[in-house]
Amino acid sequence: MRTPGYAGMFLVVVLAGLFVDWRAAVGMAVLVVLSGLGLLLAERQGALPAPAFSHDATSVWAITAVLLLATAFSLHVADRMMTLTRNQANRHEQDLHWSRSENEAILDAIPDMMFRLDRDGTYLEYHPAKDIPLLLPPERFLGKRQDDVLPPDLAARSRACIERALETGTPQVFHYELTLNGDTRFFESRNVPLPRDEVLVLIRDITEGRQAEKALKESERKYRQLVELAQEGIWVIDEDTVTTFVNPAMARMLGYAPEEMVGRHLFDFMDEEDRESSRQNLARRRQGIEEQHDFKLLHKSGTHRYVVMETAPPTDEDVPGRHRRHRRHHRAAACRGGDPPAQRRTRTTRGRTRPPARNHHPPPRRYGGGTRRTEEALRLSEARYRAIVEDQEELICRFRPNGTLTFVNEAYCRYFEQLRKALLGSRFMPRIFEDDRDLLAQSLPGLSCANPVASVELRLYCGDDLRWHHWTHRAICDNAGQVVEYQAAGRDITPRKRAEAEVRQLNEDLRRRAARLETLNAELQAFSYSVSHEHRAPLRAIRGFADILHRHYLDGLEPEARRYLDHIVEAGNHMDELISDLLAYARLGLKAVAHEPVSLRDVLSPIHALLAPRLAETGGTLELPGEDVRLNGDPTLLHQIFLNLFENALTYHREGIPPEVRVWLSRAGGYALVHVADNGVGIPEALHDKIFNVFQRLHSQEAYPGTGIGLALVRKAVSMMGGTVTVTSTEGNGSTFTVKLPAAE
Repeated sequence: MRTPGYAGMFLVVVLAGLFVDWRAAVGMAVLVVLSGLGLLLAERQGALPAPAFSHDATSVWAITAVLLLATAFSLHVADRMMTLTRNQANRHEQDLHWSRSENEAILDAIPDMMFRLDRDGTYLEYHPAKDIPLLLPPERFLGKRQDDVLPPDLAARSRACIERALETGTPQVFHYELTLNGDTRFFESRNVPLPRDEVLVLIRDITEGRQAEKALKESERKYRQLVELAQEGIWVIDEDTVTTFVNPAMARMLGYAPEEMVGRHLFDFMDEEDRESSRQNLARRRQGIEEQHDFKLLHKSGTHRYVVMETAPPTDEDVPGRHRRHRRHHRAAACRGGDPPAQRRTRTTRGRTRPPARNHHPPPRRYGGGTRRTEEALRLSEARYRAIVEDQEELICRFRPNGTLTFVNEAYCRYFEQLRKALLGSRFMPRIFEDDRDLLAQSLPGLSCANPVASVELRLYCGDDLRWHHWTHRAICDNAGQVVEYQAAGRDITPRKRAEAEVRQLNEDLRRRAARLETLNAELQAFSYSVSHEHRAPLRAIRGFADILHRHYLDGLEPEARRYLDHIVEAGNHMDELISDLLAYARLGLKAVAHEPVSLRDVLSPIHALLAPRLAETGGTLELPGEDVRLNGDPTLLHQIFLNLFENALTYHREGIPPEVRVWLSRAGGYALVHVADNGVGIPEALHDKIFNVFQRLHSQEAYPGTGIGLALVRKAVSMMGGTVTVTSTEGNGSTFTVKLPAAE
């Protein structure tokens, strides 16, 4: 073996190792040196077999170096792979550690208590929750079944829920309550299916949410009671004018139950003629205009109810999470005409603005989709009722049996000029008129859970002004049937009381006048009797003797005496007609006037038959309308009216021209117009009004006979049936009389 060759190979190996890695080069150099020394020693001792081919030392060492280099390189690659594997394992271990730490942090942050159970309900694993105490220590339930740990009914419910979760493959939820350390708590159990017939059970404490929900329900109930107790009608419509709420007072006012009105359109409760004005009012509401105006609504019976409405659009703060709506309330205190007091809100016509109603309850904790929907519905309902109560012009308060105020609305504070924060918790009591104090003292003690409502009218002092009030009190009871609070809704009824006093005075005046009229009617009847019997007796004697002279002594009378006798007979006949017309005029109104549907054709046809001889005598015509109309009136008066008009038309005709009378109809709203036209002598325009007066004549008795009472009788009869009569005419061109009377519906 030659040292230079060995040294050369050693150098090659070292350089190759340096090219790969200096650390590996050192290792390979050491390995080559040791290998070379080992081979050299073996060669000197003859331990190596003789080669099968000829070679020199340099070839042997070259081959050996290459083999050693390959071996060293393989060892180096293996070392590098082991190093990479160790580094990767270290990183995985570190990631696993961080993941475990994150999961533990997440689990610690979740407020739920967690259990892992199998299908049989055996507790396999447990993760605590900070705020939920355990029913038992972990060592007493891990590895045991729920039947051995939980109360029997709760264990049965839990097993059923686990079974449903595993069968359906979807989470299942149920709620339960437990008493822990003497405190009743409410929990939600959510069972999530896992592989290998296991479930993950998450337990959440929902006691705070339940308490908040209970408080919200109580608040909603109180506000709802305030709205339902209100004496004013309250009507809420949405932006499409569809009714979303009415309180009992509003429903009673129109003769409906509340559920019959909800869902119906506002315009269903008014006439066509009122709908256009309502549309204009709605347009002003959408512009933010607030006002008060009179309105007419349809009762269920078809009659009308007249109310004073105070309207304004609500603000977005009234009902959280809802778009702007328009409310319509009908104010009971302003209703007249015998209807129960009735109300679109609010009364802000003085330029006052209402601050948004505040929510006095903290938002409850949310838990579970269905519960959140229920909670949101409760919050919306409570907000709606609260907004209505705060908008009310009624004075609303709640107080405990000892008189401590627990709630007052804005109207109450404003009316008594007090701050809300000063009133709440105080025993504020308005100053009651001395004579009325016993009324309140007698009203409240009589309230109970069985008899919870009572009303009282009394007088209160507002400063130095004594005002009438109407208060409705309601007892609020707990589950044990004990009265824990009173609710009161009041309103100032001074204008109504003053109006009632005026009405009583007017009724008294009317009673006296009615008595006087009865006396006058009795005297008029006596006068009519006297005229009919006593005053007509001399007239009958005059006419009788004149008739005897005419029949038995006419031939013996001189011409001038005959003329005088004819004047006596004619004057007697005219006097008899005058007395008859006067009696007919005086008797109008002595009996009740009927207001019933009457066919005009049934009135005019008999008159036409009655006047047929006179039409034939004068060559006249009477043209009746082809259509018919039903009038709301008295058949007897209608007969008198048209008989007088037709007789006048036949009487006052132009000489040599046959009379022509034509009748036609027209309509004007709820009235029928009957037009009677003739081709007679006409009436000067200056006398159109005077001709309806008693004894008003336009011509001499010789030219046109008559008493001058016929048209006066027509106007009086038409007026008694709620109508009017007018005339259009020019002298020499005929006349047209128009009778306007209510048409029967």
